[in-house]
Formats: sequence, structure tokens, C-alpha cells
Amino acid sequence: VIKLIENPLILEYKRWQVFVKRMLVFLSLYKPTFYKYVFLKFMQKKENDEISKVLNLDFKHLKILKVKLLELIYKNAKLRKLV
Repeated sequence: VIKLIENPLILEYKRWQVFVKRMLVFLSLYKPTFYKYVFLKFMQKKENDEISKVLNLDFKHLKILKVKLLELIYKNAKLRKLV
């Protein structure tokens, strides 16, 4: 049991798990459009057409939203030395 707890791969997985949970909370509080996108895309497995209808965004704005979201996640992961 102790070997599993100290396994670097498991520790890295747990760090990412905590990071993702905190990012979801942050997005839900401060960036609701980003959160709705993540919720629809990854939790409900919706297609881009359905997401654009729900968020009232065209394809171009949806693509910009996705890029900004990835930038935000990468920047925060880099700050926490996950990348």
C-alpha cells in the first residue's frame, strides 16, 4: 500500500486530478461561458453544432473560445509545474 502511495505516476495523477477540479470550480465561478463549453463538450459529449446553438456562438467564436480555454489551462498548469 505504501509503495502505491509513493509511486510518482500516481502522485502525478492525483496532482492533475486536483488541478482539474480546481479549474472547473474557477471556470464555473469566473468564466461561465468556458465552463458551459467544457460541460457540454466533455461531460455531455455534445458536438460543436449543438454547443454553438446552446452558447449562441458561431463556429469562429467557438474556436476562439477553445483556444483561450486551452491557453488558460496551460498557463495555470505551468504555474503549478504540471507541464
